[in-house]
Amino acid sequence: MAFFFNDFFGGGGMPGHGGHHYPGHGDDSDDEPIDTQKFYDLLGIEKDATQEQIKKAYRKKAKSLHPDRHPDEHEKYQELFQEVQAANEVLKDPQKRALYDKF
Repeated sequence: MAFFFNDFFGGGGMPGHGGHHYPGHGDDSDDEPIDTQKFYDLLGIEKDATQEQIKKAYRKKAKSLHPDRHPDEHEKYQELFQEVQAANEVLKDPQKRALYDKF
């Protein structure tokens, strides 16, 4: 997944490091294939969902998974909530979504 975000956001890594990839040093682009269905599954929507459907699904899911609603399992729900937020950030932006779908 790192290569997806590196490619999309310009890569480069840490400022001052020139964005060079040396064998065995931080080039994790082959670590795992991207599951282009994951973000859709997290929100419970189809790949052809409209922006309005994405927005509605995100709000519903975020409300049900909000960590404040689950004080006994706060850490677990914090992680789930952050995953749903990440899915929304990509899918609500047409350019990010197109790039995500491409891989």
